[in-house]
Amino acid sequence: MCGIAGYLGSNIFLPNNKLIKNCSKLMQRRGPDNVNHKIISNQNKSLLLIHSRLSIIDPVKKSNQPMEDENGLLTFNGEIYNYIELKNSLKQKGYKFKTNSDTEVLLKMLSHYKENALNLLDGMWAFAYYNKKDQTLLLSRDRFGEKPLYIYRDKKNIFFGSNINYILSLTKIKPEINYSKIHEFLFGGFRTIGLNEDSFFKNINNLKPSTFLKISQKGYEEKNYWNFKKIKINDNLEYKDAKELIKNTFFESLNRRLRSDFPIACLLSGGIDSNSIIFSSIKKLNIDMKCYSIGNKDKKYDESSIINDTQKKLDLNHNYVTTKKNFSFSEIYKVILDGAYPISSITQLLYYYLNKKINEDKMRVLISGIGSDEIFAGYYPHQMYYLYSSQKKQNFNEVYSDWEKYIKPQVRNKSLNDFNYFKMQIKNQEHVFVANDTFPNNLVKYKNILIPKNKYFKDYFKNQLANDLFMHNVTTQLRDLDQISMYWGIENRSPFLSKDLFELAFSLKNSFLIKNGYGKRILRDSMKGTVSNKILKSRNKVGFNMNIQTLFNIKSKKFKNKIFQNEKLNNYLNLKEIDKILNKNKINNPESHFLFSLLNVVTFLDIYS
Repeated sequence: MCGIAGYLGSNIFLPNNKLIKNCSKLMQRRGPDNVNHKIISNQNKSLLLIHSRLSIIDPVKKSNQPMEDENGLLTFNGEIYNYIELKNSLKQKGYKFKTNSDTEVLLKMLSHYKENALNLLDGMWAFAYYNKKDQTLLLSRDRFGEKPLYIYRDKKNIFFGSNINYILSLTKIKPEINYSKIHEFLFGGFRTIGLNEDSFFKNINNLKPSTFLKISQKGYEEKNYWNFKKIKINDNLEYKDAKELIKNTFFESLNRRLRSDFPIACLLSGGIDSNSIIFSSIKKLNIDMKCYSIGNKDKKYDESSIINDTQKKLDLNHNYVTTKKNFSFSEIYKVILDGAYPISSITQLLYYYLNKKINEDKMRVLISGIGSDEIFAGYYPHQMYYLYSSQKKQNFNEVYSDWEKYIKPQVRNKSLNDFNYFKMQIKNQEHVFVANDTFPNNLVKYKNILIPKNKYFKDYFKNQLANDLFMHNVTTQLRDLDQISMYWGIENRSPFLSKDLFELAFSLKNSFLIKNGYGKRILRDSMKGTVSNKILKSRNKVGFNMNIQTLFNIKSKKFKNKIFQNEKLNNYLNLKEIDKILNKNKINNPESHFLFSLLNVVTFLDIYS
């Protein structure tokens, strides 16, 4: 895990030594172990690559970056988990290695295969690779977008970086706020952030996940290297065989993501995802890890009984991290200042607490279960998507009966506990927002926003899961996880975000994912004999969340002054309606989410507007 930044273009706009030094200083937070840069100039063009390193694999000087050989130059952020297998393959082709790093493996892979190497990688990455022979620059992100890469470009020049601040520091441009993005965020919450590739600054965009951008004398060429839309449902695969495939594929993904020259930490909740990781690591792969959980004061989200049971069964080295009332505004300020992005949800604030403690314990690698819910259908809305997609099938009555018996009593949201209402809603808008708690619709003015209806698959159920994974949920969460973990000098890894695991799960019959009212049914069954039955049999979806009233006194003058301080932003808001919420003794979940989003937007504008 590292930080990267750079420039390619006219010598006129090549950042000077002062700008490079300022950018390098900012990058030390992502990479405290080493910061270096390389400049290559040819005629009227120059290339600048900057790298800051957080050492995880092969923590020696010769593995520092930018890394160069006779064929190319590389600055790389992330991990190539199958680097050992790829290295052995390259050795058979005659390649020799000077380090034990995954960086050198990636360097040789790109030299040998060029952009075709991307299809062979299992990992998370954002990199810039310069090919000396054909004088091309290749920028790329991993399939799921675990590692960020922001771009500012015109027809002839391009700046890029792991962090928007790196671009701002190198270009000397005065950032222009993207108020359209802010409006979408305040109206629809974190699910709007991944609707497109723009950021909260105009003209600074994300490079799309699973793409590469190739820059040559001919100009820009951007392509998607992973076409998962071709996945077909395998109707011939039996459940028992699918279960074994899921188990083995997960074990392989997890085993690769446990490769590290430093101890590993893992988040632990009461759910199947984190418990699958921890039980499998300890019982099946014989790898120990230190575990961390939020000591939640909100009883609605308290999972301590299951967490304590896991701790006892595995004799874990486990820590509860507690939150505090009146969380410091200055801490939110520092995270947003560092990342040039608002924090998207309270969930990420809890993640901040956990990373702070993990950093204090001098841990560098953190494993989490993100993506499992979207791949295996673990949320309550996914039950409704499955119900809707099953209407014309013979087993619909059975599916409906299971939903009505096991799921409906647990859900308060009308879109998720009234099937007829759900069907009526999606006649006009088929996107996932109809099935989730959105913000109260009377708090923001000018609410006309465009929400794409991406068609990844013909099957409604699988298409909605893919929307959650690639546009609405996971994309934004991954950006926040990276921002917050790297703020504390920690690498976050996600064993469920595996190409092989995703493609396998999306090729399964829908009934393998949801059955008898259980979400993630096949994952549960594949973990039998590994994870405790108490966890496998639980249908309750608690969630990793907390009400904002647990953290802030929203009635205080200080809080009100904070969220209403920006006059331009106030023009977007219905101030009287928001004030009514602030004076309530108890606010609901959508209201809590809105106030947190508003607090973060105000803080962002305070820094950058």
